[in-house]
Amino acid sequence: MSLTPEQERYHLVGNPSDVLFECIELSHPAITTHRFVRNHDKGLTVTHEDGVIADYQYAPIKVDRGQSNEKLSQTLTVTIGDLGMIIPTEVDKIFDSEFELEHPVLTYRSYLSNNLNEPYETSRGLKVTENTPQVFGAVLKAQTRSMNDNKSFRKFSLDKWRALRGFLNG
Repeated sequence: MSLTPEQERYHLVGNPSDVLFECIELSHPAITTHRFVRNHDKGLTVTHEDGVIADYQYAPIKVDRGQSNEKLSQTLTVTIGDLGMIIPTEVDKIFDSEFELEHPVLTYRSYLSNNLNEPYETSRGLKVTENTPQVFGAVLKAQTRSMNDNKSFRKFSLDKWRALRGFLNG
């Protein structure tokens, strides 16, 4: 993996007072776009790579970055805590919309505290393939769009899928 000049400067020379802010953006046509920052408790206003100025609110987040394999697939596992009913409510909105077959999209961006005008690193368009509800929050697994075509992110219920009655009740 080759580093950009800014990444080389950060890792090799680096200012000890620089902080790496990790931000995630969760979007889908049926829900409001949610933006969270991991390590800035007052929130953060940044400029995206396309020039859009966006506000991120603080949330306790843990980001586990998966390893890239020979197929160049990329995975992120994001644990979002202390959001109450935000994620479950948004998942219900997705299932009740005309876009229920479309996966939510997660975008990861990191910024250096000395430069909030351009991302330090970006992973765009990761498809959320798994949502595991937790007591306080959720665990989301996101992958590149070319991978994992075998999951539909769909909730099966008897009112929408009457033919599955024998499987769901058994």
